[in-house]
Amino acid sequence: MKASLLTILIFFSCLSFVLAQKQYRAKVVMLDDKVVKGLFYHVDEKGIYILPNNVRWDFKNPENNKPQVRFIDYRSIKQVYIRRRGSVGIGIIVGLGASILIGKVVADGQKNSLTGAAMGLLIIPLGTSTGGIIGSSSKKFEVKKDSESMQSLKIKLKKYEWYHADKDTLNIK
Repeated sequence: MKASLLTILIFFSCLSFVLAQKQYRAKVVMLDDKVVKGLFYHVDEKGIYILPNNVRWDFKNPENNKPQVRFIDYRSIKQVYIRRRGSVGIGIIVGLGASILIGKVVADGQKNSLTGAAMGLLIIPLGTSTGGIIGSSSKKFEVKKDSESMQSLKIKLKKYEWYHADKDTLNIK
């Protein structure tokens, strides 16, 4: 039991080093109910910049690899949903690990080993799906058009941007 807990602890500590670079996924709902999805890239006074999901990198010509970001004006946005990139996978892994531990405890508490194994196998999908659902949750930001709310929204969204860019480095599409 101690060895398995130590293995899980080492796994999650290694996973935290891999995920040190925080990137956030954005889902922007426009006033006409059109949805734009992608990597939340940058925020400025006029709007937000999204790196679309369908970006293709040109490895033969590295100078063409400036990100082709999409600018979205605040006046055309209804809502912005943001979640951390990879949070669904992390939720599934955490749910799986927790359900395996709970299944092990339940299986050890049963007199009949077959009943304990069945209980453990029932708990694993439940924990995994619960972790995935929790990991897929996102923060919702309503875009209100008054100046005080807009300034507050810009400050809140600033902490989620991936790239603190100058206007010169952005290739606005």
